[in-house]
Amino acid sequence: MSESIKAIRATVVIGALTVDAFMLPDGSYRMSQIQASESVGLSGRNVFDFFCDQMPLKHY
Repeated sequence: MSESIKAIRATVVIGALTVDAFMLPDGSYRMSQIQASESVGLSGRNVFDFFCDQMPLKHY
């Protein structure tokens, strides 16, 4: 079993923006796709719409 990686909450400054994210032990940052879209003034719905447009629908 692999060991869990723990992240801590962090605030990241990107230019004039301040974004809530997570910092990993190696110092890199992660944020959700919704956080990324909201940080540039788009709604989280834009992410959903983008991926639905890019992926073919499966018909069962």
